[in-house]
Amino acid sequence: MCVGLIGVGRWGRHLARNFYQMGVLGALSDLHHPSLFPMVPWSQDPSALLKNKALKQIAIATPPDTHYFFAKEALLAGRDVFVEKPLCLVLDQAEELVALAQRQGTILMVGHLLHYHPCIPLLKKIISSGQLGEIQEVLAVRSTPHSSGTSALWDLGPHDVSLLLSLFGYPIDIFFEGGERECRLMLAFTASFQADIVLRTGRREQILSIVGSLAKATFSSNEVLTLTSGEIFRFEEEPLRRECEHFLECCRTRTPPLTEGNEALEVVRVLQCAEEKRFLAFV
Repeated sequence: MCVGLIGVGRWGRHLARNFYQMGVLGALSDLHHPSLFPMVPWSQDPSALLKNKALKQIAIATPPDTHYFFAKEALLAGRDVFVEKPLCLVLDQAEELVALAQRQGTILMVGHLLHYHPCIPLLKKIISSGQLGEIQEVLAVRSTPHSSGTSALWDLGPHDVSLLLSLFGYPIDIFFEGGERECRLMLAFTASFQADIVLRTGRREQILSIVGSLAKATFSSNEVLTLTSGEIFRFEEEPLRRECEHFLECCRTRTPPLTEGNEALEVVRVLQCAEEKRFLAFV
C-alpha cells in the first residue's frame, strides 16, 4: 500500500500523520512544504502524484470546492480515492464521481468520520435493541472555531446528516433556516419524529441527544456516551485512525467502504435540497 495525499492543511496533516504512522504515506502535495514530514516526497503539483505509478491510493483533503476536480482526476487515473467530506458541493458532480468509480472498478470512500467513532456501533445497538423505546426526537449540535471556506451547512452538516441517515433512513421532508455561519437543519423521518441539527461557527462543541419513550442517550464532545438509565461509556480510540485503516482494508479486499460513494451521494442530496429550500423561502 502506498498513499498519496493531496492537501496537508488543518485537517490534512492529521491524515498525513496517520498514514505516516501506518507506514503507507508515499507522497504529499500542498502549496507549502509540510515540515512535519521531511522524509516524504513533496510536490506543489497534485498531478505529480498521479504520475507516480507506485501511488495506488489517493487521499484528498483540500477545500470542498476542489473535491470534484481532484477526485475525478484520480479516479480517471485508476486510483482508489479517499476524499474528505463533503464529496462535492453539487449533486450532479457527486453522481458523476460515483458512476465513474463504478465504471473504473475503483474504491471511492468519503470521510464521514462519525461512522468510525467506537461510540456509534454501540449507539446503533442500543437503539435497535429497543432500550430507548420509540424514538421521539433527536438534537444534534455541532460547532467549530474553524471553517473550510464553505457555509456551516456544507462544512459541518455532512457529519450528522450521514449518521442520521444510517440510523433512521432517508427523511420524508427537510426544513432549513439560517445563514452562512449558523443554521438549523430539520429532518422529518415520520409525521411525529424529526431530528434538529444546529450548525455554527464558534467554540468547539458536539452534542448528539436521542430521546426515546423509555430512555435518552447523549453523546458529547468529551467522548462520553450517557444513558438516563445511569450507564456511562467512555471512549479513547481515535476515530480517524479507524477510518484510515478501514480505507486501506477496503482497498486490499476490494470491498465497498462503510462510507462509500452512494452513501455520500445521499448526504449531498439532503444538503442540496436544504439549500434549495432556503433559497425558495426568500422568493
